[in-house]
Amino acid sequence: MRILIVSRSLPYLPCRHGPRARLARVLEALAARHDVALVAPVSPAETPAQRAWAQGRVAWASLVATTAASAADDPLAALAEAAARAAGEVAPDVLLLDGDAVAPLARLRGIPTALALDASPALRAPETRRRPVPWRWVAERLPERRAATEQRRALAAADVRIVGSAEEQAALARLGVSGRTEIVPAGVDPARHEFRRAGQPGRIALAVDLASRADAETAWRFVGGALSRIRARCPGAELLLVGASRDDAARVLGGVRGVRATGAVADARPALWSATVVVAPFRPGFGAPSRIVEAMALGTPVVASRRSLAGLDGVQAGRHVLVADGDEETADAVVTLLRDAALADALAREARAVAERRLAWDAVAPRWEALLARVAAPAAAEATA
Repeated sequence: MRILIVSRSLPYLPCRHGPRARLARVLEALAARHDVALVAPVSPAETPAQRAWAQGRVAWASLVATTAASAADDPLAALAEAAARAAGEVAPDVLLLDGDAVAPLARLRGIPTALALDASPALRAPETRRRPVPWRWVAERLPERRAATEQRRALAAADVRIVGSAEEQAALARLGVSGRTEIVPAGVDPARHEFRRAGQPGRIALAVDLASRADAETAWRFVGGALSRIRARCPGAELLLVGASRDDAARVLGGVRGVRATGAVADARPALWSATVVVAPFRPGFGAPSRIVEAMALGTPVVASRRSLAGLDGVQAGRHVLVADGDEETADAVVTLLRDAALADALAREARAVAERRLAWDAVAPRWEALLARVAAPAAAEATA
């Protein structure tokens, strides 16, 4: 196949940003077997090595330079122009759009289109999109409704939409987007995510981006609810917040007794290995599946909410992870793993096994390839008829 990928961001590895890393893995797998062309924006923040990673793996690349001013003026215009030029030169069989920001390019020059939407802002639960100031939220409802109509049309134009979970599939339905939608779960690299059982007694890890409002709310909710119950029963327990953070959020949360924030880390693996338990009490739409899969592969037992597990093929509650909703259930599950080393070890080994078998990129990437082949097939059949 000849595949044209148009992305909202430059894909490269190594990368801690879930959607960007996912696209890089998909691109790497597809480029090994097909002719892949890439159109993506680049900014001064991307290093020469990151740009070279993408360019070195595809047959044709157009990296579109962006600045804050150009992005504010018309963030799609330059990408659309580059994508049209690529379509003319490459003559792709299928177009893969990454992210709702590039959804208006669906069916560019009549090319069959797949639209990847995992962790898309458009699919976040409605409560996370409400404005914190009521009068502002009401004042913005009318333009929001107009924008939602345009967004719905753009999302519906693709031949198929690809999401990471059943929750995101349901979110599309709530938006009124009909048509074909397929779920492809998060993937993990087992070689990079080496299995280790090295947790420090009493340490609980929560992988978050405190610069994100949703993640910050999740952290505060866990600290104010489940953690206080855990520490009442296990006074030595501590929570390690792993990931980027705003200085004010890290300072305030880090000042709570039993809580420590790492801040931005180049590699989160050592912090996750150091924990006895990883908690994932997330709402859908914020990259929760990829965080869970990484912890499972690394060998740290996971306590996750039911909603955050949606779309993880083969992951069974009680066998691969402990599932808990609400502060009491979550505290009970975490305390159980802190106290029962044999259960924690068995859970970790079962989780690693299913991650290798069902959730490794070697297992997940072929699903992307097969899906794109199905999208391209009708047009190919028509061309040869």
